[in-house]
Amino acid sequence: MQQNAGAFAGGFLAFACVGLIVGILIASFFLMTIQRALSLCAPRNRSMEPPTAWLNLVPIYGFYWGFRTVNELSDSLQREFVDRGLDDGSDYGRNVGTWLAGLNVGSFVLNLFGRAPELWFFNLLLLPLGIAELVLFILYWVRIHGYNKWLALGDIGNDGRDDEDDDRPRRRRRGPSSTDIRSNEKDDRYT
Repeated sequence: MQQNAGAFAGGFLAFACVGLIVGILIASFFLMTIQRALSLCAPRNRSMEPPTAWLNLVPIYGFYWGFRTVNELSDSLQREFVDRGLDDGSDYGRNVGTWLAGLNVGSFVLNLFGRAPELWFFNLLLLPLGIAELVLFILYWVRIHGYNKWLALGDIGNDGRDDEDDDRPRRRRRGPSSTDIRSNEKDDRYT
């Protein structure tokens, strides 16, 4: 009987370690996407420096920094798209990101309350909350990745001159909406 309990504990520990490693890898790729978005913005348009995105990994402080990152990133993207003449008036992920940060805090608090035996019913809310977090996480990541693609496309024709020295007329076109980003991803397979 004790061998079965030991094997179960060992298997659970291995599963937990693999889950932790996968979680760290996913978080790292997500934060690299955010860092790249900030890097693609001109320094004058940035509200925060690209490496500060990694402060989201700091325990407890990361809850506050998640809200700040969403706001600063959307401000930076908006200024960059306005500067390039591509602004479409969207919120640049602010709503989805704010909801995601709020659900992160909410699930953490519910998890703490659910540990008390008399408050077990809080655990019933964790599954739907987790599903909502996953959906918002994917939506936010895809949106920021789409903005990265648009910003990177705009840098292709950059010949290194400053905008102030550039007397060529700027191309005015509508900035990326969620449908443009999706259609742009479909067109990439033919290029």
